[in-house]
Amino acid sequence: MDTAATIIAISSPPGSAVHGLLRLSGDAAMEAVNNCLESKIASKWRGTCHSRFIIDPALHSTLPVLVMSFPSPHSYTGEDVVEIKCPGNPDLLERMINRIIAGGAHSSDSKNNLRHAEPGEFTARAYWHGRLTLNQAEGVAAAIAARSDEQLETACLLLSQAFGNWARQSGDEITQLLALVEAGIDFTDQEDVVAIKPADLYERIVDIQKQWQQWLGQYSVNEHHEALPWVVLTGAPNVGKSTLFNALLGRTRAVSSPIAGTTRDVLAETLVLSGPTGPLSCILVDVAGWDKRTGQLDAEMQIAATTAVDRAAVQIACSTGDVQMTQSPGVINVLTKCDQADVNQPLRRDKHALMVSAITGTGLAALNVAIAEAITNLSVSPTRTAPGLMSKHRQALADASKGLTEAASMALMSAQQRQLDHAELVAAALGDALTAMQPLIGQVPPDDVLDHVFASFCVGK
Repeated sequence: MDTAATIIAISSPPGSAVHGLLRLSGDAAMEAVNNCLESKIASKWRGTCHSRFIIDPALHSTLPVLVMSFPSPHSYTGEDVVEIKCPGNPDLLERMINRIIAGGAHSSDSKNNLRHAEPGEFTARAYWHGRLTLNQAEGVAAAIAARSDEQLETACLLLSQAFGNWARQSGDEITQLLALVEAGIDFTDQEDVVAIKPADLYERIVDIQKQWQQWLGQYSVNEHHEALPWVVLTGAPNVGKSTLFNALLGRTRAVSSPIAGTTRDVLAETLVLSGPTGPLSCILVDVAGWDKRTGQLDAEMQIAATTAVDRAAVQIACSTGDVQMTQSPGVINVLTKCDQADVNQPLRRDKHALMVSAITGTGLAALNVAIAEAITNLSVSPTRTAPGLMSKHRQALADASKGLTEAASMALMSAQQRQLDHAELVAAALGDALTAMQPLIGQVPPDDVLDHVFASFCVGK
């Protein structure tokens, strides 16, 4: 990617609209635009003005436009930025871009080169010039990709730097603890120097982890907000989950058999429903049945099934009527195999459950409606307004927490002593925690740890 060239792109949404927007960024932005305007604009001028854009010099064809100039460094990218507001016809916008590039400044100096922008390049330049942090840049991408209010709130959280500031504060606290532990190692031969007592170290690590739990609790994570919602079929073995899975999809995807335990893996397929406001997509998931009485599902299959259920936005709890129905948000109780002879048994009748037969099709339409309603209600539920954290952030915190827990455990074992046992191992665990947090706070150079040694306490007496 040529970062010295001036770039240009359409910055308004795709398709026709009343207004469109062209954006240029780079040293040659103003010169390139001036080459296409009847009324020239002074270099480094900042403001908004009306002018006429020359579409075709040979035909003297012009178009009224609004030109906005943002000289460096006071712009989104930190470079000279020029924006042109004009009618939003896609063909017109493309023609204007071609006109600007054709009439733009071209020379052996790469700073005067003009080209189409690559995906994300405006935001990348904002990051390179210190106008955005990496978390904020990710927030821009998250805002563009947002498909729900929760995802948009996550993007706003990143853009506001609230998460970044909190992560850096946590990283600074861990860096300080690492500095104190390493200082205790370096000056272990001086009995009058105690960098940090084991009990104090333990308490401070616990405080950090409590803050993390509060943050993660406030900004809870729901995986189904990051993609299509998962609708998982649950129930004991041989209650007809796989047959119902095939019936809902309208094709045979899962192997169904009267032999219990046929399903051994997690099967996931996209299902399109008729929602209240139009087509509604979800991921329909079939998992192995779990019978707690026999424990017939091996450990790996149990973990896979449990993980899928934990991720579910909606559960379809399947039963043949021999278990107690429970009422819970996001759970649809279904009595399967209602085509069989025992359908009239009192145990099979429950006002809180749908009667369904995957063989005859009875109740399938009602089940489709119930799933669509559950997904729709879930997406607007006031209990799910907290934004979620991105997967990389959650993983970084989880990995860092392992290092903190290890350090806290060793500090606790020395809590009744004045000095830390195995201080080198404690320092290594804290170092691992800092390394795990690099995706959130960047790399912490050894010099930063050293600076904390001298800032935290006096070692020169």
